[in-house]
Amino acid sequence: MRTIPEFTNDKLEGIFKEAIAEYNDKTDAQIDYSVTMNTIAITGKEDSSLIKLIQKIGKPYVQNQKMSDDEIKAAEKSAELTGMTFSTDEILTMGVSGGTDGSKFLINQPKGFDYTMFGPGNDTMHKDNESLAKSMYFDYIDIYKQLFTEYLS
Repeated sequence: MRTIPEFTNDKLEGIFKEAIAEYNDKTDAQIDYSVTMNTIAITGKEDSSLIKLIQKIGKPYVQNQKMSDDEIKAAEKSAELTGMTFSTDEILTMGVSGGTDGSKFLINQPKGFDYTMFGPGNDTMHKDNESLAKSMYFDYIDIYKQLFTEYLS
């Protein structure tokens, strides 16, 4: 489960406790649960300097992609399903609700931190046979090197 700022882990856990208690009261079976990782939803800065730097550094890589017409159509369809537009010229951003293990690093700054989720990927993420083009893998190594050098200087 991934939670959102508007509906905290505590609220969700309360629903589970209530449902389990009700089930255990009504049946001879006894069930239980455990929380193995409690991440909080975090909210980054809309005008993030990190995002602006990613867009600047990544733009030439985006513009040099060699996508077929079919790949562009598939990317446009995926973007549309998430409420985004698609661009072959620039890195677009969107805000999403949800928790990530990255929140463990931001436990004391869940709102307004210069934070982003940025990495290689395509429409096979979190699916069977997830894959990535070798060129994209190596491009991101170069992007990260430049990003870290500039952002941390």
